[in-house]
Amino acid sequence: MALIAFSGRIQITDANGSAVSGGKLRLFENNASTPVTTYSDAALSVPNPDPAVANAAGVITVFAASGVYRLALYDADDALLDGFPIDNVDFSGALQNNFAASAAPTTSNNASEGYSLGSRWIHSGTHYVLTSFTGTDANWETTDNSDVTLGSLNDANGNEMLVGTPTGSAVNHVGLTNAATGNAPDIAAVGDDANIDLQLSAKGTGKILIAPDLSLSKTLIQKLGADVASANDMTLGDGNAFDITGTTTINTIASKGVGTTVILQFDGALQLTHSADLVLPTAANITTAAGDIAVFYEYASGDWRCVSYQRADGSGLGSSGGLVFLASTELSSDASVDFTAFDSSTYDNYLFLFESVVPSNDGTVFAMRFKRSGQGSFDSGGSDYRYIGNTADSEINTLGGSGVGSAASEYGVSGSIWVHGAHDTSTFTRTTALLTYRNAGSAMTLDNNMCGEHEFLADIIEAQFFFATGNLESGRISMFGVVNS
Repeated sequence: MALIAFSGRIQITDANGSAVSGGKLRLFENNASTPVTTYSDAALSVPNPDPAVANAAGVITVFAASGVYRLALYDADDALLDGFPIDNVDFSGALQNNFAASAAPTTSNNASEGYSLGSRWIHSGTHYVLTSFTGTDANWETTDNSDVTLGSLNDANGNEMLVGTPTGSAVNHVGLTNAATGNAPDIAAVGDDANIDLQLSAKGTGKILIAPDLSLSKTLIQKLGADVASANDMTLGDGNAFDITGTTTINTIASKGVGTTVILQFDGALQLTHSADLVLPTAANITTAAGDIAVFYEYASGDWRCVSYQRADGSGLGSSGGLVFLASTELSSDASVDFTAFDSSTYDNYLFLFESVVPSNDGTVFAMRFKRSGQGSFDSGGSDYRYIGNTADSEINTLGGSGVGSAASEYGVSGSIWVHGAHDTSTFTRTTALLTYRNAGSAMTLDNNMCGEHEFLADIIEAQFFFATGNLESGRISMFGVVNS
């Protein structure tokens, strides 16, 4: 068994080297049964109980008047441990070691030089431990150093500097490597496993501090935390990178500590609300999309600044008054196509671009409708819309001339339609169109003054495009928003 004492700290271990939880210690006069008082402090002012009892790690603090004693160690049930009691134990309260010896130890390196049972000696890479005394002669044995049991390393005042906690059947440990001039000493995870993390843990809400600077020679991998459900007041867990699930609007993020940086990936559409506590680029709310990534920095407690926002499709956020791409649809024999990316918190005006939108039927009208907030379907009543040339209709005819041709050489309709005041409930939503197409007779037509109106004072949430007959055979329609100033 091993017994190592550092400045009054002793760890009691059994024959297998395992800590004896609740182990007990008694000290007697050498070669006698007369008890000797032990103390818990170097000043010998606070007596220990007799026997003195170790903690769960088998560690016990024991000081005694300088001298040589009989030492008895017991388990928690008062049974003597194998090999005890032993005599000639130099109990000076400090363990003498020689870790850079110029020669191997001899029997004369004994108690008179301050060495006691468990003292360590290292010479030319060979490790020695003092295992017993024969009279005054010290008996040193070579060791592979695996029998050293570290309970606590104390300073000269008896205060703890390093405390070891044993793990049953441990195979991994911390390695310390010193270095020559110009090189850095090394603290590393070593052991039987091929790949071992090195964990540094602060206590409670404390932090691991690195001074003065941190220079990485390998990759920094930030911890991926558990998925977080979106919430008005969202709390993040352990880690620095998170998947945000759900569609609930996020107004604030709970503090993780000033100076924290987090990376959020959104799994779907939700609103990030710009405020003094959640400062967003362009000073406007953001509607997320699946795959969007935001980086936030906690500038003050609970005060988060979005320092980067990357949309999954690579488009930009835009700025006040700028165009922001919202959606695009490739057409393929669709009866109609709906756009739902209306956002009253960020936009009032929208632009739709049309690229060679071809009808399946020849000579048909290209039209659009709106859906109001709170409505389950698009408005299609006979007087829900008006446009130039018609004061009451069930849709807005976006063309002033004849219908769009469907022949391969006619290429459908191209151009743009603006939607104005989509969320202004004090006035009607209006449209202006600039469209070009070939009619059923292949004649080139340009409609540049077609204006329409939705006859409701309402908040628009969707727009729909379709041909009066047949399908949207092919082409592309894209939607953009103008960021509110």
